[in-house]
Amino acid sequence: MERPAPPPVSNLSMALEAGRSIVLFVLLLAATILLLFAGAWILAVVVAVVTVAAVFAGALTRPALFVTARRAEPVASAMALPLSRHRQAWLRLDDGSGESLYAEVRSPRLARLLSPGPVPVTVIGPFEPGCWVVVQAQKLTVWPVRRLEADTPPGAKPVAPKTEQPRRSPHSFWR
Repeated sequence: MERPAPPPVSNLSMALEAGRSIVLFVLLLAATILLLFAGAWILAVVVAVVTVAAVFAGALTRPALFVTARRAEPVASAMALPLSRHRQAWLRLDDGSGESLYAEVRSPRLARLLSPGPVPVTVIGPFEPGCWVVVQAQKLTVWPVRRLEADTPPGAKPVAPKTEQPRRSPHSFWR
């Protein structure tokens, strides 16, 4: 009897990401409701705006990404090069066909984990512009914020690896 191949994205990774998104959304929603009951209308509106912004900015994982990760078809191998501009980060995904696609990731810190690239990754989902994908780099699962894009983000540069900063002073002021 032949066992089916394990999915590229582990159930634990999907559960952690779903839990993170649900907890964040519930906390923001609860804060809005509590502020409404307390009569702090202006603060409630501000928290409600932050909640809506979190949904649209990609702080909460889109349900389409979970569908893509569960389906796990098609699966492609690619090389990922982390790029950044100010506080935005992308992964340039190159599958060797000559066409590079760009996936925006949540933070430059996540992109720095993959620097200096390129690193081999598994792309779960259709490798086409405008499609949702999930990127697996060894045991690290990257949940992109937006769909794949074909255009290079303006001003994006390769991410330099983080270097250790020496301490300011070799001595202590404590006596």
